[in-house]
Amino acid sequence: MGNMALASGSNDDMGRLFETRAYIAGSWLAAKAGETMEIRDPASGSLIAEVPDLGPDVLLEAIDAAVTAQTKCAR
Repeated sequence: MGNMALASGSNDDMGRLFETRAYIAGSWLAAKAGETMEIRDPASGSLIAEVPDLGPDVLLEAIDAAVTAQTKCAR
């Protein structure tokens, strides 16, 4: 199943698949060193997913890509 994971939670979303890499500027990215961070349900504490911990440089790249995309869509 690659980088796909099963979502946990209510019966409505049980079995739904989602990607665990970050989609930035048209590409799926994993953390270069493989670092991840856990996303947990605040009500139950159960693990929802592990996602890439990309760091501040990639965060800035993602923000720039989002601004560029929004600018193109606003035309």
